[in-house]
Amino acid sequence: EIKPLVERLTGRRSCGACGRGYHVKFDPPAQEGVCDACSADLVQRDDDQEATIRNRMDVYHEQTAPLEEYYRQDKILKSVDGMADIAVVQEQILRTLQAG
Repeated sequence: EIKPLVERLTGRRSCGACGRGYHVKFDPPAQEGVCDACSADLVQRDDDQEATIRNRMDVYHEQTAPLEEYYRQDKILKSVDGMADIAVVQEQILRTLQAG
């Protein structure tokens, strides 16, 4: 499902001055649109716009997804659930890398 991915990516914001990152839902600043660290305006990157994300997903499905099965059969591709909680994703990645 693409909806959770779109929500995560379109919600990202960053400080134009110091670079600190935020998310409007998962890690919002104390004051909407303003960096907690330096009080500069927060911006949304062009590549975090919904239309851009949906286009990237179309390209992924056309060009990259077909390679998944190839690499999975060669046991080169490993998968983790990237939609889980950050700590869970981190643990899955570490466990997968350690397993080789």
